[in-house]
Amino acid sequence: MIFNFLMLTIGLVQLVLGPILDFVMRDFALDKAQAGLVSMTYMLGNVPGMLLSNRKLSLKGIRLSSFLLALALGLMAGAPEVWFFLIGLFFAGMAAGYLFTGMAALSTSFLPQEHKAATLSRLYAWLGIGVVLGPLYSSLWQQQGLWRPIPASYAIASLALGIFLAGEESPAPAQQAESSFASSLGFWLICLGIFFYVGAESITSVWVVKFLLDEFQIPWSNFVLGGLWLNITLGRFILAKAHFPSLPTLVFLALWSTLCSFLAAFGSATVSVLSFLALGFGFSGIYSLLIDRGAALAGERAIGILGTAGVLGAASGSALAGFVAQSLDFPWGIALAGFNTLGVVLAVLGSEKLSRVERGENI
Repeated sequence: MIFNFLMLTIGLVQLVLGPILDFVMRDFALDKAQAGLVSMTYMLGNVPGMLLSNRKLSLKGIRLSSFLLALALGLMAGAPEVWFFLIGLFFAGMAAGYLFTGMAALSTSFLPQEHKAATLSRLYAWLGIGVVLGPLYSSLWQQQGLWRPIPASYAIASLALGIFLAGEESPAPAQQAESSFASSLGFWLICLGIFFYVGAESITSVWVVKFLLDEFQIPWSNFVLGGLWLNITLGRFILAKAHFPSLPTLVFLALWSTLCSFLAAFGSATVSVLSFLALGFGFSGIYSLLIDRGAALAGERAIGILGTAGVLGAASGSALAGFVAQSLDFPWGIALAGFNTLGVVLAVLGSEKLSRVERGENI
């Protein structure tokens, strides 16, 4: 149960920047391009955290990462200059990256294969709950013109959960078979698909509030972000219960996300809001279906590589969206999410074709 609440906290932290981005830009005098680089910092911190969880995984590591997350969030809350904020954001990303992959691995280490997907779906659903609650909670402070209490309160939650973990016993994760991802071109295309998808998710999550504020002066844009993630969470629960064929479902969700992204970027205020909300259903199943296909090709040890590909996509996607929004036009920065999900379709179909060739099947 502690893992569920920790995953919820990661969900809160994952969107800590999006709702407060306008305040952070104001306090530290940042333009859109600089804000894009700030958003990249959290994701870059995820990379060493995820890779470390693959090599040094234990409950003690989970506990220490909870304490590091609390410290990093506290630094963000008290940052007098943007550099202190960036340092805190990087280490918050590092701790969250370790927790995200580490808790998933420990939760499924001793489960039979047929139960792992359901366990991960439930764990990721708690992440979604945190992401839904984050913008709603943030709005309570933003109405008072404040943003620093938001990371500060998340720091307190992370510290408390780390203390509760002290009484838990630490099981050793089960040994996993060696993966064969190095020789599988189909696997690397799945990595590219995850790179594109998480990039699209990051662009939308980081910039939707700022976009709706700047383009349409919508003061309740935080709730749109919350609604988008509510639909992601609902979609995950639905897909966890339903049994749709993997490849057609993945392609449909990615194409639906492409359409919604373009409508959100270039539509009227009403069309944009409704499209962002509908985008949540498209986003809901793409990540888990890509992870499932990648693990089927290269084994469970390759999940860390898949996760890292996603983090790199998130870092580059949100930063590039900031540069495009600054140099061209804000709608084109949002539209990058649609180009990314179109890339998911091409990567998945290419992977399917290559994988069949590698297995010696007729195509």
